[in-house]
Amino acid sequence: MLDQIKLSLKDCLSKIDASIDISIDEIEVSLLFDEKGDFTTNIALKFSKLYKQKPSDLAKLIIDNFSSQDFSKIEMAGTWIY
Repeated sequence: MLDQIKLSLKDCLSKIDASIDISIDEIEVSLLFDEKGDFTTNIALKFSKLYKQKPSDLAKLIIDNFSSQDFSKIEMAGTWIY
């Protein structure tokens, strides 16, 4: 599942700017050890300078371009977005 999420995030980044090539190995996704089965990533913070975006703006773009029906919601830093 983590690799599937990483691929989806890589696709999102490509949609945002296809000229920037990010390796899937550079994308970090972790499973939170809670009963809800949540995942977390620091992708917006990690790549915000590369994409010349504020982390919050990049996070919103990623969420807007993330296409998966496998998740009930996607949040950014505690703010419900999707």
